[in-house]
Amino acid sequence: MNDDIYEKSKCWMEILLDDPEKIKDIPYDAISSFCADGWGRILAKYPQLLPYFERYYSWYDMWGSAWAVLLSGQPQFADKLDELNHWHKLNEGEFYSEGECWAMLLANQPQFENKCDLVNGWEKFAFFDWIRLLYEQPRFTERARKMGVFEKFTHFCWFMLFDSLTYCNEKYVPFFENVAKDYAYGIIYLLAEDPGRVGEFKNELPNFTAAEWAEAIVQNPSLLDCCIGYGGIGKIRANAEARDYVIRHSKSKEIKALLA
Repeated sequence: MNDDIYEKSKCWMEILLDDPEKIKDIPYDAISSFCADGWGRILAKYPQLLPYFERYYSWYDMWGSAWAVLLSGQPQFADKLDELNHWHKLNEGEFYSEGECWAMLLANQPQFENKCDLVNGWEKFAFFDWIRLLYEQPRFTERARKMGVFEKFTHFCWFMLFDSLTYCNEKYVPFFENVAKDYAYGIIYLLAEDPGRVGEFKNELPNFTAAEWAEAIVQNPSLLDCCIGYGGIGKIRANAEARDYVIRHSKSKEIKALLA
């Protein structure tokens, strides 16, 4: 496809997404150049344009991201995926991870969970995919627990999850606070946000590793007294990697001096 036709097809596609009646005016070279993602967006919004899709494109050529967009808006087209036995195509993410197509689809249409099971799509999920899915559909929390997802969450993962919840689904914040309490880095996130909750986790803090204490005082230097009180500084001093991490990343001169 030359650049002129490509630009023309993109322009027509955007026009069509605003006004489906314009499909009658699109030149053949433009509409025949629409890609799978373009048709996915079009049919997700205007399923009545299916005859044009079938005239100019092929279900066989649809790829994962196109299917995810289409089924997110029009789940009835899942019958086509069943006919082709193409559910595995959603295992082929293109931009961020191999699991992004499933994360998008299940966030919008959780009833396709069994199809994800069918092709073992869960194994394709990256942390960002889990975060995307969980803040939209907390119902998948138990699956994440069983798969050991939260044990591998870093402080940054918890931060991203709660940040997404705050902007998109704030009503689920209390639910995930209870989930976070079961995991060290989840507790670190909660304490970094509110050091006044230290007493709430007095039974868990003695078990923190050097790396976990290092993350805690980097994220919030006001946790230093807590770290000292629960033996965390001793653990950090005895662990070269944790000590170096704090010295590199902490903005607190007091903490750096304590470990120098």
